[in-house]
Amino acid sequence: MSIEINKNLKKSVTLKDVSMAQSSIIRLISKDRRLPNFETPAFAKYANDNLDEFWVEDDGEADFPSKDKWDIDLWKSVCVDLEDNFSKKKFDFIIEVMKYLRKTGHPDFQVKIKTVQKEKTSSEDFTSKSKSNKSTVTSAGIVGVLGLVGGVLIGKPIVGAIVGIAIGVAIGYKKDNN
Repeated sequence: MSIEINKNLKKSVTLKDVSMAQSSIIRLISKDRRLPNFETPAFAKYANDNLDEFWVEDDGEADFPSKDKWDIDLWKSVCVDLEDNFSKKKFDFIIEVMKYLRKTGHPDFQVKIKTVQKEKTSSEDFTSKSKSNKSTVTSAGIVGVLGLVGGVLIGKPIVGAIVGIAIGVAIGYKKDNN
């Protein structure tokens, strides 16, 4: 399986910036929990293969409890620990906890599916609403001008314009919803 390396990670490797690469991996871990395949291990391997001293020695500060204690709070806690001590041991543990939480059905670790149909429908709704608003505004403008003219004739131009606009909005709304 071939993956496309994240552009920020590529840049950090090109610059030989270990801290930037580690930061990129930490950001990718969070994103990765909603993707179909956990890609962060491959990204970390790429960084480690191309940078000196990518991993640091584990400081022993993180808690690695048994699986019955694995939850999102533990995952978050070890992610924070990883920021302070970017060890392979902590990284591997985070990935194992992510896999476990996905397997047990935790909603924050399930694959997020984007559907083309949903995006298409949203786009169609937006286009439809835009056309609808344009029709309503046009009707309000035309009938508002007619109301203004009528108001001038009876000596109440402002009242005529307000009534005309209200009638125009109603006509436009009615036209759009038929």
